[in-house]
Amino acid sequence: MEASTSPFGGRVEGEGDDTRVKRLLQHLQSVQDDASLPLDNNFLEECEIILPPQLGQKLGEVMQIVSLSARLLPSLQQDPNQLIKLLARLVRMVSFTEVISLDPPVDLIGGLHVRAGPFNDLILTVLQLATRTPTDAAHLANMHLVIYSLVNLWLATPSMATAEKAADVLIDLLRIDKEPSTVAVHGVGDDGGRSARGQGLMWRRVFGDKDIYGLLYSVPSFSSTTQDGDNSLSSKKEKSLAQARLLSAFPKIGAMDWAYTARSHHPEIEAMYGLDPSKDGLADFVLVHMTDWKDDVLIHMHLIQTYGEIISTIKTPSTTRHMSLSLEYLISRKLHERACSLWLTPDDPSHDPMDLNFLYGPSATYLSTYLDEYPESFLSSSLVAPVLQRLSKALDISANQWSHGTSPAHDLNVLASVPRAALLPQRLLGTGRRSSAFLQLPSRGTNVDALKALAHIIRGPNALVETFPAPVGATATSRYNSEAAAARALYFIYKAYHDSMFADLITHASTVALPEVALASMQVMAAVASARWAPLPTFSKFAEGELPTTLNHLPTEEQLANLLPAPAVEISETGIQALLEHGVREKFFPWLLKPPQSFAHLVGGRGDPESSAYRVAMAKWDLLQLVLARLKDHSAQNGGSENNTVNALNSRLAEGPWGVSQGAGSRIGTLEL
Repeated sequence: MEASTSPFGGRVEGEGDDTRVKRLLQHLQSVQDDASLPLDNNFLEECEIILPPQLGQKLGEVMQIVSLSARLLPSLQQDPNQLIKLLARLVRMVSFTEVISLDPPVDLIGGLHVRAGPFNDLILTVLQLATRTPTDAAHLANMHLVIYSLVNLWLATPSMATAEKAADVLIDLLRIDKEPSTVAVHGVGDDGGRSARGQGLMWRRVFGDKDIYGLLYSVPSFSSTTQDGDNSLSSKKEKSLAQARLLSAFPKIGAMDWAYTARSHHPEIEAMYGLDPSKDGLADFVLVHMTDWKDDVLIHMHLIQTYGEIISTIKTPSTTRHMSLSLEYLISRKLHERACSLWLTPDDPSHDPMDLNFLYGPSATYLSTYLDEYPESFLSSSLVAPVLQRLSKALDISANQWSHGTSPAHDLNVLASVPRAALLPQRLLGTGRRSSAFLQLPSRGTNVDALKALAHIIRGPNALVETFPAPVGATATSRYNSEAAAARALYFIYKAYHDSMFADLITHASTVALPEVALASMQVMAAVASARWAPLPTFSKFAEGELPTTLNHLPTEEQLANLLPAPAVEISETGIQALLEHGVREKFFPWLLKPPQSFAHLVGGRGDPESSAYRVAMAKWDLLQLVLARLKDHSAQNGGSENNTVNALNSRLAEGPWGVSQGAGSRIGTLEL
C-alpha cells in the first residue's frame, strides 16, 4: 500500500476515509480517557477540511464523531478551538433533532453563556439547524432558557461576530415560524410541491414570554443594569452596542410582522420604560425611547439609518393614502420630520454644528429613500417646496467648486431621487432661464457625482418589474410611464439650456488624465442611448408656477416646446433618435468612431486593466456596442435609414477596442492633449 503525504506535514500510510474516521474516534476516546494527552490539532485541522465533503452520505459515522466530541468537550482541559471548528462543520450535516437527542444531552444553555467564548459559535451552529423547518423551530421555541440565553448572548456578548450570528439565528427562527406563512422545506426545491406552515410559537416565545421580552428592554436600556452571571452590562459603551444590535435587527423583524412588533405585549414592562401600554410596543421603545440620541451622535446616525431601512422594507399599505404602516408610524411620532430636518434646515440653531457634520449625510440618505419609495406621498406633502428650495441653494455653487471643491454628493443623491415631475421648471426667471435645481447641474465645469446624477435622471426609471407587495401609491405601470415621460422632457430642457452639453461630454470623455470624470461622462451618453422614455400626455393640467402634487403633473408636447428657449428644437421620441439629431450626431459619432488614446509606449498602457487609458477605452468600447445595438433596431424599423452609420460602427467594432495600430506621431499628439 502506497504512502500518502498529509498537507499538514504528517505522513499517513495508506489512510482512506474509513481509516481516518477510525483514527479520529480513537484519538478522541484516548483524550477522553486520559486528560493529560494533548489533542492532535494538525490532525483535527486535516479532518476539518477532508472529512465533511467525504462523509456526506455516512451520517452514522458523522453522529459517532459528534457524539464522542460532545462528551469530550465539557471535561477538556486544553484549548478546544480546533475540535470545535471540526465539530461545527460536522454538525451542519445532521438534523437539529439528532443533535438534541444525544446522550448525554448537549448543554445548549451553557454554550450560550456570554463567557463561553469559543463554544458560542458551536451552539449557535446547532441552533441554526432548527431554522431549516418550522417543526424544529417550534421544538426549540419550547426551550425557554435556551431562547432566553440566545437573546441575552445576542445583545450582551462583546464579540461582534458572535452577536451577528446570534441575530441571524433569531431572525431566521422567527421567519421560519411566522404564522401564517408558506416556506420551502429545507432540502426541497421550489418544484418539490411541499410546503410547511409556521405555528407562531417562536413569536409567542420571544414576545409572549415575560422574561425574554423583558430582556429586549433591560439589556439595552440605560435605566437598568443587566447581570449575566458575572457579566454586567453597565457601561455606556456596552449599552450602546446592545442598542445598535437591536436597531440593526428591528427592521428585519418588523418586516415580517409590523403590527406584532408595534403593539403592547406586557404593559407592566413597557410602562417601566416610559411607554404608554395602551398604544406603545417594542417599536416605540426601540425607535423613540431606547437611545440617548441627543448625546450620542453615532447612535443618532444609526437611528436615522434604521428609519430608512424601516420605510424601505416594511411596505404594508396603510389606510392613509400613499403611505405604508411604517411611514405612517414615523410621521405620527415626528421621527420622519426630525430625520429630514437635518438636511432640510442645516442652519437651524437647534442642530449642533459638530453633530451635523456626521448627520447631514444620513439625513439626506433617509430623504432619498423616502423619495424613491413614496413619490406620491412626497408630492402630496408640504415638503415639495422646501426640498426644491434646499436643492437650489445647495447646488448654487461656482464652476470652480464643482470641478475642484468638495462635491455636494449628498445633495445630488437627493436630487436624483426627487420624482422627475417635480424637477420640471415651474416658472420664468428674470434672465429667461427656468427655475429648476436640475438645470443647475453643470455640463462643463463638473464632477463625477454631478454627471452620475445627470445620467440617472435623464435615463428614466428602472426597467418595469412587477413586485410583491405592489408599490405603495400608484401602480407600477403608471409610475413608470410618468417617470419615463418626465425623463424625456427633462433631457430636452437640459440640452436646450446647456447647448454645449455634448461638446462638454466629449471633452470630458477624452480627458484620460481624469479617468473618473471621463467614465462618468460616458455614463451620461450611455444613458441617452439606452433611455427609457415615454410620450407626454395629450391632455394635462400642468400650469406654469404650480408645484406638482401628483406624478402626472406633466406638460403636453406643446407645453414642453413652450418651456424650451427659442429657437425650438426637435423633440425626439427615443434616446437613439436624440443622438441622431442635427447638432448632436456631428459631434457624437465622429468621436465614437475615433480609436481611443492608448499610451501603449508607456508603462501601464494598452492592456493593463488598472491603467486609466485601458478603463476609459473599454468604457468607450461598451458604449460603441450599446449604440450600435440601438441603432440597428432603429434603422430596421425605419427602412434602413441609418445603414451607413450602422456599417461605419460595425467596421469600427471589427477593429477591436483599440482600433488600428497607432503610430508614434499620433501618440505624441495624444500626449500633447
